[in-house]
Amino acid sequence: MLAEGRHFGGNPFFTPEIIKTLNEILQHPWWTRIWVVQETVVATRATVLLGSVAASWTIFAQAAKNYERHSSSCCPAFNMRHTPIHTRDILDIKRSRAVWKCQSLTTLLPLVWQFRVRQSTDPRDKIYALLGLATRWGSCPAFEPDYSKQWTEVYKKFILHMIAAFRSVDILLAVSPSCAGSWIPDWTRDTAAKHPDRLHQLENYNASKTAAAQVELHGDVLTTAAIRLSEIVEISPELPLGDTNRATAVQWYDPDVRKWFLPSKKQGYENDGAGNSASQDSSWRLLCADSITKKSGSKVARRAEVEDQELFDSWWLSIKALARTANASLYGFNDDLGRFDHAVRTATGGRRFFRTWDGLYGLGPSDMELGDEVWIPLSSRTPFVARKMASNTDSLGDCGNGCLRLRGHKFVKIDDSHLISPVTIHFLLGDCFYQGFMDGEAIDTLFSYRQILYLA
Repeated sequence: MLAEGRHFGGNPFFTPEIIKTLNEILQHPWWTRIWVVQETVVATRATVLLGSVAASWTIFAQAAKNYERHSSSCCPAFNMRHTPIHTRDILDIKRSRAVWKCQSLTTLLPLVWQFRVRQSTDPRDKIYALLGLATRWGSCPAFEPDYSKQWTEVYKKFILHMIAAFRSVDILLAVSPSCAGSWIPDWTRDTAAKHPDRLHQLENYNASKTAAAQVELHGDVLTTAAIRLSEIVEISPELPLGDTNRATAVQWYDPDVRKWFLPSKKQGYENDGAGNSASQDSSWRLLCADSITKKSGSKVARRAEVEDQELFDSWWLSIKALARTANASLYGFNDDLGRFDHAVRTATGGRRFFRTWDGLYGLGPSDMELGDEVWIPLSSRTPFVARKMASNTDSLGDCGNGCLRLRGHKFVKIDDSHLISPVTIHFLLGDCFYQGFMDGEAIDTLFSYRQILYLA
């Protein structure tokens, strides 16, 4: 019935027992394995077998698509009463199958992003299991698997290979620092991607325009030409994570959270029962990172437009109503509000708002601290947040054999001939949305102030 696209709100067939059974099927470890992706994507015809029962992959894919569309628009109350069906694993493979069948050129970056939370016994397979699906390698040959190397060395070589192949540091987007270094993502961690759809928002930005990457490796220190923008002086509480429901609505309605994206009261926003706000105010763009999902059920995003403020106004009225009442049935989204809600959850999941000393606002990693800095590496789609670790090599401390330590972290073996003293070493926290600097403004006005950013 899900594959047929029937509404499940009020449908007597969709009982809690049926939903529980569906979830038990979709929670089977098979769905989360990384090697399943290639096996399913390249298959001409795919059939799912569970014991003696067989079903076409097409049925599962269509059912997952319909569930996502209905639960985010016309049947949200059902989604809130029952455990949501685990559909993302299916939809991710469905989209990759469509790309493969069209013989479209595909780079490895979106594949690694999309499937990074899948499981593998060998952490090296987080990359190796997807190599067969990549058909575009830029200016370099395809990355070759080498099981003689440790996973940390594989990840490091892969990062450098991708930077060289595409002359871009976009591979560092949504980095989750590993024990091997802050610029080497740890794809072994389930928490690496709070919201995997965020990659589709990041594709809309062009913070460094056409500036080419200027990256070098000195020992384990990655250096890149970058522009320092500002320092963080205020950070919001952690933002709601997960599907929109009464609990997350209450979090959004918290005065310490809502002040970051609402116009001031003197502009009349809070006193307007219709939800109308000052037409020139752009605070709401921070909430969705200036990006809106193009259509219901789609991952593809576009930049926000002036007309989208009406979606924000309606969304906020719904959030207020839900936060003020325990009756979840009062809450429902049409397709447009569902798209805006998805954009908000994508932009803010596991993130925090921040303000810099010059009064600009942004969205960044949840582990930011006061004093962290905003940088734009050349060739990056977005700015990054980085933490200053030491002002010179002496404060790092030498533990012998050229190995440097700081706060218990094993850092780098640096060739003294490459290390300019004094050097400020930074720890990369992750990418960020920073208002006013997402479309190359820094390249236009601050390019002459670029400097070398040292990342350990």
